[in-house]
Amino acid sequence: MPQDPTLLQNGSLKITIKALTEHAAFSRLWILPPGANNWEDPRDVADGSKKISDNTTYDVQHGTYLGWNLSVGTTAGATDYVVTFTLEQNGQVITDGVLDIQGKTDSSGEDVDIDRVRLR
Repeated sequence: MPQDPTLLQNGSLKITIKALTEHAAFSRLWILPPGANNWEDPRDVADGSKKISDNTTYDVQHGTYLGWNLSVGTTAGATDYVVTFTLEQNGQVITDGVLDIQGKTDSSGEDVDIDRVRLR
């Protein structure tokens, strides 16, 4: 699990995704605001797709959880991958705002990572 990032302030948070290896990466993101009971506002983000935005912006506050369901794929079979989510406010990456997701695809070239961080 990546370290929880620290917001600069309550407000707009931009999230981008990047596969640092030769893989395709697609993720559905959700937020869980403080005091909420259910995850909300699902958004899709991908690296290398012209059909899906390469960034997503949420209005968040301290204590919000950011969750993801990341799908990684390749035609190369079982290979190690590294995908990053980068979290920015006001054009700058927040503290601990580069989330490295690492894993290995299975023999069919696929893997899924489901996780979350709390925005401090």
